[in-house]
Amino acid sequence: FAARSPILLARLTAIDRLPLATHRDAAIARLQNLRRHSLAPVEISLADGRDILVQRALTGYGGRVVVMTDITQLRARERESEAGRQLLEDAIEAVALGFAIFDANGRLSLWNSRFAAMNAPGAVAAGVGWDELVRAGAGAGRFLTGPGGVAPFAAALARALAENGEPEIDLDDGRRVVVWRQPTRQGGAVVTFRDVTERRRMEAALRDAWALAQDVLEA
Repeated sequence: FAARSPILLARLTAIDRLPLATHRDAAIARLQNLRRHSLAPVEISLADGRDILVQRALTGYGGRVVVMTDITQLRARERESEAGRQLLEDAIEAVALGFAIFDANGRLSLWNSRFAAMNAPGAVAAGVGWDELVRAGAGAGRFLTGPGGVAPFAAALARALAENGEPEIDLDDGRRVVVWRQPTRQGGAVVTFRDVTERRRMEAALRDAWALAQDVLEA
């Protein structure tokens, strides 16, 4: 919008009744700088709280077309969505389990610190697939696979989860976790790792005590 840009911006600021000269000057400076360097869109926040998207395009006659769109509601929805996501992240972090959400493509989208700590170091990242996580954990020795190695371990775990089972995994730090998977209505899945180490130790201790009692009674 070449030489006419100051007039156009002055009209814009008059329509939106910006009370301070600094607001007008800032808007004019931003768009004049944009005019000199590129045709990229720019956003302006007006004094009345509205957000305006300014887009430009060249015409076939050497001129420029300027379109100004009120995107206030769009930005408000984005802020609400981000606030909702942060609330969800806080809730997930407070869960006393390793907790993760996979999207409809089987890619990791949200998780808490407990879930990351139960997997191989550095393996947990946005977009990684479940099978990749399992193989990374088994390959790094985080998940104890037994004599069969990585492939049979990953296959057995996948089969158990597909059958709605709750398979158990032994970690290299001595802990044992139960893996649980629940499909979501959006086509993804929630996966949890529940630490059952103390429970299994207690059960083992009870079995040993019962066996000892049986031996004493039979003696």
